[in-house]
Amino acid sequence: GGWAYLSSAKRGRLDELLEGDEACLLRTSGARRLRNTLMHYGIHHDDVENLTSGDELLGLTELHLGGLGWVTVDRLVGGCIDAIIPLLEEWQGDYRDALVEPH
Repeated sequence: GGWAYLSSAKRGRLDELLEGDEACLLRTSGARRLRNTLMHYGIHHDDVENLTSGDELLGLTELHLGGLGWVTVDRLVGGCIDAIIPLLEEWQGDYRDALVEPH
């Protein structure tokens, strides 16, 4: 990816995370369509007659992500969040010196 500003070790860890099973699913065209529906178009952009769930919102994951239910997708997203938190905390570093008033 466009991570040239990162060290090779950090780039490798990020690539590993992005290539994992959980993140790969979330990088599919179906995931993009789900995101666009939720963020931009609204639920009724999709053909709601094709939803298998009785709930239009919860059925969107099944429609866009190959039949995966809401609980499964929620677990996958949570796994991605849990995986990236330590990486971001490591990158945060110690910025105490930035808080010192300039003289």
